Amino acid sequence: TALLRLFGKQPPDGRPRTERTGAELRQDRSAELPAGAELQPATEPQPATPEGRPAAEVRAHGQQSPSRVESPSDLEPQSSSSAHAQVRLQPGLEAAAEVRSPPTLAEGGAPDPVTPTAAAGPREQNWQPPTSLAASLAKIRDATEQEKADFAYVVAAFRAYLKAQSKMSFGTIEAYSKVLVELFCFDQKAPEEMATAAYREAAKHTIEEAMSANQHSSCLKYYAFFWEERGSRPFIGADDVDEGCVKYYKEFQQRRPRIRVTGNGDTSAEARSAEDLPEGWGVHTRKSTGRVLGCSSPGGRFYHHKKDLMVRLERVKTPKRSEKATEAAAAAQTPEPGDGPDRAKRRPLDELLGAPEESEKATDLDRKLLPRVLATYARYLSENKGDAFRRQTTRDCHVAHAFKLFSKAGRSLAFMAEPRFVDAVVASEESRAWHGTLASAARSFSTFWREWGGYKGTFDQASRDFLNLTLQVKPLLVDAIGECGHNAHTGEICRRRRQRCDTCGMALRCSKHSDHTVAECREVFWATHSASGVRSPTMRDFLQVPRNTATGGKSCCPEPCVLKPVQKEDAEAVG
Repeated sequence: TALLRLFGKQPPDGRPRTERTGAELRQDRSAELPAGAELQPATEPQPATPEGRPAAEVRAHGQQSPSRVESPSDLEPQSSSSAHAQVRLQPGLEAAAEVRSPPTLAEGGAPDPVTPTAAAGPREQNWQPPTSLAASLAKIRDATEQEKADFAYVVAAFRAYLKAQSKMSFGTIEAYSKVLVELFCFDQKAPEEMATAAYREAAKHTIEEAMSANQHSSCLKYYAFFWEERGSRPFIGADDVDEGCVKYYKEFQQRRPRIRVTGNGDTSAEARSAEDLPEGWGVHTRKSTGRVLGCSSPGGRFYHHKKDLMVRLERVKTPKRSEKATEAAAAAQTPEPGDGPDRAKRRPLDELLGAPEESEKATDLDRKLLPRVLATYARYLSENKGDAFRRQTTRDCHVAHAFKLFSKAGRSLAFMAEPRFVDAVVASEESRAWHGTLASAARSFSTFWREWGGYKGTFDQASRDFLNLTLQVKPLLVDAIGECGHNAHTGEICRRRRQRCDTCGMALRCSKHSDHTVAECREVFWATHSASGVRSPTMRDFLQVPRNTATGGKSCCPEPCVLKPVQKEDAEAVG
């Protein structure tokens, strides 16, 4: 930048620069600045750095600001030509010297683009060089003497605002408060201007932002919200301003700043070899950790991200496609709509199976063995299937599907293990609706039944708790025929569709006016499904006509209760 060349020249009278007065220094620097640029006199005396020169920084357009706060030993040693150049490098913005005369390809690369798209393709004829950091800060109003004296009150109120944010820790609050003071000391801008988007953008693209792990931009983001909420009210004497904090931040503001960034980084060939940088580029690293902060161009533009650096050096290339992918893309063809094989339309399982034959129907033995078979099937999946059925939810899903297939198809356990039954399940629309898990359960059950020996095998005893969890006995509501019929408050009835529980078979009102609990559903379910295979009698069995009188068969209840209409003579006798 221009600053790198300003401080490297010898004074006219031959005296060392550190022995000259501040007025003589400003006079010499004014003569070396570009035409039209002026130096502004310092409003107050600045403390001297260890080298003896003023701590205020002279920016490319004459802006003065204290140097960044950091120990000189934190960075790698710099070259002797830039030992006295203390600059604030800005990624994305060139200094004035580079703006006026962008470097050519022979001098170290193409001019810095405004956007990555400008570097990737041909430049437009109306392309303009980027604005320098000093020019950006020159448009922002400087702080007055009164604002400088009262800034500690603003920081104390900002600290109270951050403390009210429940998500912030104490360390973050203290760090953001000190960062705000450092930013004010760096640039000396008005407090209200520091809350603008222009200042946040300028502070974001600096090497100090990269060295602080983006604390500057994060602090200014919260400061903008704080100023929008609190900036219109006075700070001195306010309830949210702690006098102890004001005293502390005044002392912190008056401390002598230390040198943080010097020169253009390490310009040696060894440092530039890592990224193959052209001559004149510099690499900035932390001496304590060795972490690379970024690279700076000969014009002073700082690049924190490698992607921006590659765009600046015009090294962005389209990734090459592998040979295998290239061959596959060349051989691929878009099929015509009528060329592919016609996919058969899925049909329901009942339609695929058709009417069951007498040898295929489920018998009483199948119903009695079903709970024990399911318990044994679950243990078989857990012990013999390895990684395929490692999860408990997968095993429970297969057991539940096996129970649903037995209930829906009405076939025997032996028929469910035959290949034609498995093929019918695979081709059914129910299998597609369950994303193939129903077909997978049919295949695994067929393998289990053959390996276990069929009806000759020994099966485990099943408890009701196991069946409740495995079979997922819970309400499963589907739409049914008819309307709800619930009386509404306005005298009308609810005309929404009725529902039916697919688990227990109960007819219910709509989802808004029905209360079908899990306990009630399981009670009704186990009234018709028992672990022993014997159907439990319900109230319906006591109210219906005995089957021994109607069909000649044996009644399911020993003493059924038959309700008869009351006769006239019986009513007179009772009266």
